[in-house]
Amino acid sequence: MPPWVRSLVLGEPGKEVEEKAEEKPISPQPLKEETPKTEVLETKPAAEEQVHSKLELKSSGTAYLDWAWSLLDLGFSSDDIRQLAQSYERLGFLTEDANEQVYFLAVAAEKAKSKGLTRSRLLLNMYEASVICGIGIGIEDVKRLISIAESKIKKTETTKRVA
Repeated sequence: MPPWVRSLVLGEPGKEVEEKAEEKPISPQPLKEETPKTEVLETKPAAEEQVHSKLELKSSGTAYLDWAWSLLDLGFSSDDIRQLAQSYERLGFLTEDANEQVYFLAVAAEKAKSKGLTRSRLLLNMYEASVICGIGIGIEDVKRLISIAESKIKKTETTKRVA
């Protein structure tokens, strides 16, 4: 027992117990040599990581527009879309603060629809804003732009044939 402890009694109170002081020598145990665990981490260059995250953000922005537009087509209001987005965010289906972005986009899409703009025209406007700000667009966005251009060409060819 440590020198500051006078006695230690286990058992029933009032009964005195004989002290048997058997001291067992403490033998030091040999320390096991542990081999250091090494972990191989794959590292990506910072520039590649930035480009990848930009591509994801761009795709999600246009995907949000597609999603909001389709809900507006089904008769939802921008407030309805906000409630859905808030619920989805709280349930973990949208990232944090995405509901605000979706709501603002839904309000803009609702106004654009009421003024006769198409989803494609609003999408082109998003890309134009991206260019103005100097934010690059990704491959998926280029594919969308090509698709929009092709559909415009087809429309123009069809109207020329009719006329």
